[in-house]
Amino acid sequence: MRPRLIAAAIPLLIAAPCAHADMTVKFVNLRPDARSVPAYVSFGGSGTFTAKDLATNKALSKGVGYPLSSLTKGISIHEFSSGRIFISLGAKLTTSTAANGYSPNFDNPNLGDFTTRWDKVEITFTPGAGGANLSAQDFFGMPLKIESKGGGQKATTLTWHQKTATVMSALAKLANRAVITKANATGAVALGNNGVSVPGITTGKVVRIVSPASVTPKNAAGATVYPSFAAYIKFLRTGKAGNPVPTAIVGNNGKIGTGGPLQTYNLTATIADKSGTAGGTQVKAGDLTLIGSVNNGSGNVATTILVTSANLSDHAIYGANPSYTIPKGNNTNQIAQKVLADYFAALNFGFVGSTVKNPGDPGKTIGASPSWTWYGNRPNGVNRKPLPITDAFAFAQPKQKTYYNQYAGYLVGVTDAYGFAYNDRLQSPLAPFGNGSVMTLSILPDTQ
Repeated sequence: MRPRLIAAAIPLLIAAPCAHADMTVKFVNLRPDARSVPAYVSFGGSGTFTAKDLATNKALSKGVGYPLSSLTKGISIHEFSSGRIFISLGAKLTTSTAANGYSPNFDNPNLGDFTTRWDKVEITFTPGAGGANLSAQDFFGMPLKIESKGGGQKATTLTWHQKTATVMSALAKLANRAVITKANATGAVALGNNGVSVPGITTGKVVRIVSPASVTPKNAAGATVYPSFAAYIKFLRTGKAGNPVPTAIVGNNGKIGTGGPLQTYNLTATIADKSGTAGGTQVKAGDLTLIGSVNNGSGNVATTILVTSANLSDHAIYGANPSYTIPKGNNTNQIAQKVLADYFAALNFGFVGSTVKNPGDPGKTIGASPSWTWYGNRPNGVNRKPLPITDAFAFAQPKQKTYYNQYAGYLVGVTDAYGFAYNDRLQSPLAPFGNGSVMTLSILPDTQ
């Protein structure tokens, strides 16, 4: 908008830049055993952390367990990038150190903190802006609630909508109720202190359910205790007519640098049913290829990305981060990872090969549509809203429960927490912050 003209006789007043105001985090323990089971707060993550206790005005540090009862006035955060707020019950966390990026142990029964019940909130706040979210993409340990307000942002609440035992029972069932032990660490059910009685688990109380992306594989082939994608991959290799099912991975990944060219891609992903040559590359049965072109603003560059069958394991698909090679082309601006994330996220969502009509591409099925119609990232850079996450999982594969990530699919119906790493392709449940925002982090009763 053009500046308003000001008469020459009146001096021009230039507003001072808006000062960076800290945000506040308050803590509430709503558990009925709050008096007998102390709760602790600690901070971690890979980025900068500058904060203080508002009751004492003393600086806070990563890796230190603070009694929640001592943070009576909350904390003031000046900066917290790529951060984590950890809440533990009954004991302070002890394994969060600089050496591990201040990430406490949750899946190794031979290390500390394994039997301590804890969970986390992901948070970022840099001068004037940020947000926080709940996450169950690594595990689910306890129900937490985030409420944010102020700072010129929309008031937002993120929470859980089902009793803890019900959630843990459903997730444990998906994992065949396999308990993690020192003798066999490949399970998903962790037992410990201050846990929950879960139907079907008779050897102790459950403190967390480890996600399919984080469980230890059962063997070198990458099988896990969770439902296998093997039938899905077999279908994509052969289809209904004995031919591989093609998937168009097409879209943009924004501009390169400030004001740089738009990065676009147009590739076809297929899983080979026979050994042979694809895109000038030798492939074996079961290998995934993505063949097409990438444009970083200087013309289309022929590109082939190869993921061997060994890297299409259940563990790799759940993690959506497989090993790969680039037989043709290059990996400018890490485009290969971004293209693969589109495809592997779609495997988890059940979009690949889906025969359900695509609400975002009338007249076509989801599986026959290019990927930008799912994620909203048009190749011309004029983006639109992605499909709602309710169009994923069972919606996209109503007759095939093993053709999508059932762990993440279940969680969509009971929580605002992320169920796996790429939920944000369709859904970004975020509590936003601005200067002076206040976030209240509550520990919810298991019975709520």
